[in-house]
Amino acid sequence: MPLHRLDPSAIESAVRRLLQDCDENTLEKALSNQDVYLECQPELADLHGASRLQRLAELSVYLLGDGLLRAAIIRDKLCTAASIESPSTFRPGTSQAISICEALRLPDAFAGALPPLKPPAVSCLQQFRPTPKLLNFQEEVLKKALSSIKKNLSCLLSLPTGGGKTLVGTTLQKLWHDECAENSTSLWLAHTEELCEQASSCIEQVWQSSTTNEKKGAIIRAWGPSVQKLLNGSVYLEGEEKYAAPPQSIIVSTPQSALRILKEKSIGSLQRAIQNLGLLIIDEAHRAGATTYRDLISTANAKFQTLQVVGLSATPVRDSYSAKAYRGTEQLTKLFEQLIEPSQSLSKEGSSVYQLQELGVLAQLNVKRLGKRTADMKSRIHEIAKIAKEPGRIGLLFAKSVAQAKLAAMYLREFGISADYVTGDSSSADRANLVSALKRGDLHVLSNCEILTTGFDAPRVTDIYMFRPTQSLVLYKQMVGRGLRGKKFGGESSCNLYLCGVDLPFDPDPNTSQFARAAWSDSL
Repeated sequence: MPLHRLDPSAIESAVRRLLQDCDENTLEKALSNQDVYLECQPELADLHGASRLQRLAELSVYLLGDGLLRAAIIRDKLCTAASIESPSTFRPGTSQAISICEALRLPDAFAGALPPLKPPAVSCLQQFRPTPKLLNFQEEVLKKALSSIKKNLSCLLSLPTGGGKTLVGTTLQKLWHDECAENSTSLWLAHTEELCEQASSCIEQVWQSSTTNEKKGAIIRAWGPSVQKLLNGSVYLEGEEKYAAPPQSIIVSTPQSALRILKEKSIGSLQRAIQNLGLLIIDEAHRAGATTYRDLISTANAKFQTLQVVGLSATPVRDSYSAKAYRGTEQLTKLFEQLIEPSQSLSKEGSSVYQLQELGVLAQLNVKRLGKRTADMKSRIHEIAKIAKEPGRIGLLFAKSVAQAKLAAMYLREFGISADYVTGDSSSADRANLVSALKRGDLHVLSNCEILTTGFDAPRVTDIYMFRPTQSLVLYKQMVGRGLRGKKFGGESSCNLYLCGVDLPFDPDPNTSQFARAAWSDSL
């Protein structure tokens, strides 16, 4: 429920309305559903009468954001006071929501936002725009991976976070369609819808810039609500009946949706595409040892005897929580026969991260401690606010809990910073709008708990605030990697990592290349 869309005057207007029409009991009931409300109890315990009601009204606006009217108990109270009917369902961003705001004399921001327009589930791939040229280290892993595919060897392609693995992976996918397959289908797997959309955009860019587009191509977005429509044939490629043979098809999906597609019968574009599956590309492939992935790969191998499997990961190791180092990586070595790195373009003995930092591909990491070890949450957030007020600062905050993520965003807003939070309960529309706002620079700090740890692409990030402790080097590198996109790839020359009361059991800037290499050596 985005906060950043609310300017100070909108917040003030909403607080006044709540003070006028709501009592303590109403606001406390509305807030009781918010896990962060418990964190506010010590503060509220010292307040009574008008001052307590004032703070409850402020908390309601800060914690519910532009979703204030989605809270039925508040909506009903305000509508009753205004002598209008309260709808049983509040639909954000619609004319209904805007009309209610007008009747309640609340700013339109409290009407919420419609989800951004989504591209069609099935669309043609056409040529019309250039794609960035691959650098030497990217070309090296691309050629090695293509050679592995031609030898029928599965492989895991590893580049540091921010090293362009999605571009390399989608380019490899296009070369497979051009050189290795005739009227075939490839399947791109990503574990979140945001990653699926990012991959789809990159796939389109690679195909549209290709000079070898003699074959017809189609991309099928098979995740979310589109899956059922694709299975029953209610969406399809425009004019598909004109093709005598299937086009080159690329299915982009999540593991759960892909497994469903493989097991259920389908008609239309999806049926025609899935029966020709020949290549499976797994993004964030360090997850591939999990049960859902293994089930999917087993099901696909049983149906398609010549299926090629390629993984992509910045951290090609698994289960670093284990007392036996690298134990979980054994699952990866069973799925992938080769670990492919840019060992010729970049020194195998050193860390590819350090070398790519010098080339400007990755940002330099500056590690700092924020505040005293005994500082409380609000004091640390006050320090973050001072940093975030500087021009050009864009920050990600990794919290240890959902409540802490929300509380951090609320305090930052109170300190005058354009901040918001995203959690697993955030709607897809809210998440998409918040990520877009961060990329545009309209949002200066985005707080989260275990949502933006992998595959989140925001090149302009200058600061990482880490409240979340971890014993996992893999998870740590995924979080820090959100700020490591260098100048050459549209990012920044440096990124500040602020440790907020957390200690790390490893070097804050570790040699992950050697760590991964050792893990695979121990597991093979």
